[in-house]
Amino acid sequence: MKLRKLLSLEYVRNKDRMAVEPIVRITRPDVLHVLEEVKLVVHKIVPEKYRFWKSNLAGVCPRPIAVCPGPQGSLMILDYDFDSCISKLLTVRLHQPADVSITKDNLKDARDLCYVNGVVFIAERGAPAISFVDLTGKRLREYLDVISNNIEDAENVQVHPSLAKPCALCVVSEDLLLCTDDAQSVMHQLSLEFDGVTIRGNSVSVISFPDGIPNIESIYFLDKYAYIAASSCHGGLYICQLSTNVVEKVHSNSAEGARSATEVNRICSFKGNVVFTDSKAGRVKQYNPVDGSVSILLGSGLDRSQDGTDKTCSFAQVKGICTLENTLFVTDVSAGAIKLVTGLAGTITFLKMLGCLYESFGIHSKVSKGMSVGTQVRLRMRKRM
Repeated sequence: MKLRKLLSLEYVRNKDRMAVEPIVRITRPDVLHVLEEVKLVVHKIVPEKYRFWKSNLAGVCPRPIAVCPGPQGSLMILDYDFDSCISKLLTVRLHQPADVSITKDNLKDARDLCYVNGVVFIAERGAPAISFVDLTGKRLREYLDVISNNIEDAENVQVHPSLAKPCALCVVSEDLLLCTDDAQSVMHQLSLEFDGVTIRGNSVSVISFPDGIPNIESIYFLDKYAYIAASSCHGGLYICQLSTNVVEKVHSNSAEGARSATEVNRICSFKGNVVFTDSKAGRVKQYNPVDGSVSILLGSGLDRSQDGTDKTCSFAQVKGICTLENTLFVTDVSAGAIKLVTGLAGTITFLKMLGCLYESFGIHSKVSKGMSVGTQVRLRMRKRM
């Protein structure tokens, strides 16, 4: 709202070539002061709103339920068809505008994924199996349908029974994954072996959930702890110390009200805190591992999809979330959108330097600095008359 009093749409619209006057206006100190008050901004990158881009039109990603970082400069997305329970694996190249392409389709009830060393691992509940896509070789294989009964290495523990509903995955290291089984209420630590032809997984540890954790949607590894998100009414946010295999609930779901309820969906980390999406509240929240507090990071709670700042933005059905360096990416399932969340520190620094460059060459605005945008428009209309 403050920027509307200082700038018109002409000054902020994305263009290939920017005129001198808009640059002078957006580098003014009063504009920069408003930007410094903003903590985070939320902006939709899929579908593209302002340009016609063939690979980023409306409907290109109708139901994005999960997202993870992919190869350098890209995201991996699971797009889910709720009628057929079939998923597609999409690659989003973080260009401007973003490029969206289908990497693999016909995945059976796949709801979670992770990426490491050029390989995307996908939990297919309908198979049931863990599949992988080698992005360099473009091939898909199931590598953990049933673990062999004859294991030569005694240090690798056989999983019994085999995976029934692999529902969530996360990367611990280059050769170790965590995988939860929703049917058996256990979490496997899987040691990966890359033999050049396929990938083999051996369960080196099985962690049982004491009271059962239904509807597990996401797990995340941070500082020797595994964080588990369960979206059922009796679920919530859980923490597991892998050295002791002790599982503890740190935040509970609730069903009070409509947008005031709590439903932990997907997890990642952001600036030292554990961040999770809450689809019922329509917000992104953060859990502080030090003091155990939970606070709102993003979202006004309104039931609509709208870009804005951390306080004014809103989501229709926020779901997937991941971190890429200092940037968050979230998915809004009902809106079929992927949104970028970032701070403005870099933008402010760039605008300050650009303003100094213009001042050094004596480039100034054509109108008075104290003149409002409305006054400028009226003066232009008078000149035309």
